[in-house]
Amino acid sequence: IIPVFFEVEDGALKLPQVISSGGIDGVLILGDQNPTIYSKLKKMGIPFVVLDSHENNTAGVSMNYKKATYDSIKYLIDIGHRDIAIISNGELHELNVYIIGGFQNAMKESGIAVLPNRMQINANSEESMEKCIKKALDGPKMPTAIFCAIDAYSINVIGYLNKNGIRVPEDISVMSIGDYQLSKNMIPAITTMCIDKHRIIMEGLGMLENLIQGKKAKSKLLELELIVRDSTAPPKKKK
Repeated sequence: IIPVFFEVEDGALKLPQVISSGGIDGVLILGDQNPTIYSKLKKMGIPFVVLDSHENNTAGVSMNYKKATYDSIKYLIDIGHRDIAIISNGELHELNVYIIGGFQNAMKESGIAVLPNRMQINANSEESMEKCIKKALDGPKMPTAIFCAIDAYSINVIGYLNKNGIRVPEDISVMSIGDYQLSKNMIPAITTMCIDKHRIIMEGLGMLENLIQGKKAKSKLLELELIVRDSTAPPKKKK
């Protein structure tokens, strides 16, 4: 297994030498990549499997982000939350569609109305992230919970809330998707839906081995596991 990186040279995608030379048996591709990569590999006849991507036209191992979001919101509802905000990134279109879909399904199924400002989907930079947080908190009362598309957003949200004297989880619960190493070491540690990276790689390697042997490889959709930590708790009871 040799790690490689795809580069752009003079506006054109350039395959690494180890791939373009044809000296490899197959390729594991992590995350969403330029579609040109897939077409070039197909043209060269090099088997490949895409991991944790939203590409639907190639063999791959994907995560069920829609259900992960649904399960997250249901968890928050089950512990008493009714006013829940969501922060996502509209530039990651496919992921955003899954995240918003899961959120809306869980809220609708539970008969809970969502205030328009509670849905913030333009967190694509540090500056826009802060704007999204401010908008999500706006109103006569703050939400009791914030769900973030990825752990990195939760880390930013917790930092912003702490800076402004808003306690987590006493005032607002925060959770997300990812299970980053840093998420475990945060204070408070972040409740999250765990992406099993080891399983993704092992499933991908198994699929790639089949392709190399000339066999078919069926794409897989993996479920995520809820990891409850200190950043979530039932909402404060009204006095």
